[in-house]
Amino acid sequence: MLKKIKKKKRVNLTELLIKYVGAALIISLLFGIGYNKYIRREIAKQIEIDNSQNLLNIIKNVNDQNDNENIIRDIDSYMSANDHNYIELNDPFGRTFVYNLSGGCASVAALIDENNNIVASNEMELCAIFSFSGNDGKWFQCPCTEESIPEIKQLYENYMELYNLSEISDNIQINIESIYINKKDHTFIPCKGSVKLFKAVDPRSGAVLYQYNDVSDKEFKIDIRINDENYEFYEFDNNYDPGTNHDIKMFLCGFHGTPKNVFDEMSADMSFHDQYHYSGSGIQYDDDIITVYSNTPITIGGKDHFLCTKFAVNTECPELRTFYWRRVIIFSAILVAAAIIFCIIKNTKNKAAYAFEDHRKALTNDLAHDIKTPLTAISGYAENLQKAIENNDTEKAAGYISSILENVEYTDSIVNRTLELNKIEAVREINKTEINMREIAENVLEKYKLMLGEKNISSEISGEMSLNADAATIYSAVENLITNAVKYTVPTGKIEIVMDKTSFKIINDVFEDIDTKDLTEPFVTGDNARSKKAGSGLGLSIVKNAAELNGLKLSLSSAENKFTAALLK
Repeated sequence: MLKKIKKKKRVNLTELLIKYVGAALIISLLFGIGYNKYIRREIAKQIEIDNSQNLLNIIKNVNDQNDNENIIRDIDSYMSANDHNYIELNDPFGRTFVYNLSGGCASVAALIDENNNIVASNEMELCAIFSFSGNDGKWFQCPCTEESIPEIKQLYENYMELYNLSEISDNIQINIESIYINKKDHTFIPCKGSVKLFKAVDPRSGAVLYQYNDVSDKEFKIDIRINDENYEFYEFDNNYDPGTNHDIKMFLCGFHGTPKNVFDEMSADMSFHDQYHYSGSGIQYDDDIITVYSNTPITIGGKDHFLCTKFAVNTECPELRTFYWRRVIIFSAILVAAAIIFCIIKNTKNKAAYAFEDHRKALTNDLAHDIKTPLTAISGYAENLQKAIENNDTEKAAGYISSILENVEYTDSIVNRTLELNKIEAVREINKTEINMREIAENVLEKYKLMLGEKNISSEISGEMSLNADAATIYSAVENLITNAVKYTVPTGKIEIVMDKTSFKIINDVFEDIDTKDLTEPFVTGDNARSKKAGSGLGLSIVKNAAELNGLKLSLSSAENKFTAALLK
């Protein structure tokens, strides 16, 4: 049984783009899914490490504290002021930081006593470091409790108003002009100053780098007066120098820690596990929120406490979404661009292959068609020759033999021209030399001297042309051009060969103007009768290929009963 061979389907550029760009988009989708999972794993790993490290820092600070009556307040100040959990993501395209105060992210830390009371935490507090008489600085805080005076509560409310307007808390500036300090319990109360939300401006261009809901620079004045003998009064200049009070220096005054509403929500389930003494750490996934928590028992002042921490990261926060989508888009763009380039290159190669296949198919079909005619004639003449021989009719036999030889010669010329065309098309490298085109034209024209005389055709050569080209292929081109002119010039007509520095033209008289559109295609002749044996239709195809091989252009035109073929530099 014969196996049917399926013909390979041809594809165009649109089909290639659909196939390969579609594949690139699918790969990009899979990359996006995988990269999202990678980011979530990396976040979980980093916040677990960061949370543990932050916990160790807090414990170390507790252990380093002297056993004094203010140790809990010092720990409280430390936990608020040093609440700087963050994660850092890196890849070849850059890096990004996600802090505990980024959109939807938060961290809490609470020190819980045996009665389940939170005695210290990282809840937002106004904190500062004060150094007295050149000694090491200590943390002080301005506590906001139920017992606090109204002005302190208002200060916290004013700060939170600015905090909610600002995406970057560092753009809230606190200026302190004077202050009350209680050295005994490490607390302070601002007296004169301001809390201000300002815009960051590029000093070179003056462009506003941050804009907060179209709110201009906004400021709340601080004006708090107290009368408490436990507090000492100090004034400061712009550099926080103490002015006349030379024994004090203030550092890092500002609000630190987690806002109260966030802290209350995240610390709701924190408690002292006295019965089971539960300790350890874990991680929790809740939709887009990844939370790492830890519980560590610790002894302070001879009493048991639990240090509980949580760090929650919103994987949909702006920083992470920008980080994620930037990478996915870059990856997709590179992949799609590569797919498009691949499709264009492949389509170019396909078109060349299809054109070559079509050319070969047309060449084979036309060759078969043109050879079939003389072979049919030869067959008929051979039958007639046999009959003439049987009848001893030598005159007819001689005529049939002459016709057979004529058709054999024509068939042989078609085959030779086809072989010559294939030979030129197969040439990849040529040997260029300096060629005198006038000498070649005179040499070829000499071969047709007798034929020109029989048809009473005159010829003329004018001009000079020097060409750096392959001698064999250029000679073949000139010979085919002159042969074509000799065959198709009308009797008593004229052939002119005109040369200059940039062109080689052959102009001959013809019976009528010719459509030159497809004349360079194999087996296409100037007349409509393909069966005529005036020419094979291969000559100009040979000329075109030879010209292109040598960096020249073949130009054909016909007007006013004159046909012009030109080789142009």
